[in-house]
Amino acid sequence: MVPGMAATGPMSKLMRLLMTNISAEFEFEIRRMIDVTDTEKIMRSQITEILNHIGEANPEFSSDITRVANRIDTSALIDRLVPVYASCFSHEMVTAVADFYSTDVGRKFVKAQPLLTEKITPISQEWIMNEVKKVVADKDSPTIH
Repeated sequence: MVPGMAATGPMSKLMRLLMTNISAEFEFEIRRMIDVTDTEKIMRSQITEILNHIGEANPEFSSDITRVANRIDTSALIDRLVPVYASCFSHEMVTAVADFYSTDVGRKFVKAQPLLTEKITPISQEWIMNEVKKVVADKDSPTIH
């Protein structure tokens, strides 16, 4: 069993089953890919955002949000994600992705992501808000699937 992974609970049997079919080399490559793509940094940012929303929606927790954010161990989450990556991608694919993101171009791409997200977010929000206004204004509009 991977360190940090819960020994009990509804996912534990599935996680143990998935992990038994992952070679040490494949697990290493998955973790390397997670590292070179800054996935853990992105996860921390998303967790902080989720916690802030929880604090806003649940004022009784708002004073504890920072403490909770500081205590969350994302490495335990990554332990749980390794088998998910292994179930979706081949060893060769993971190695190729990790190799690409280890190049100068790949590192530049990863480094640019926060700025890209910062620029894209307001454009996306404005577009979504306009779409919401259109649909709300037209009560008879069909649902798009």
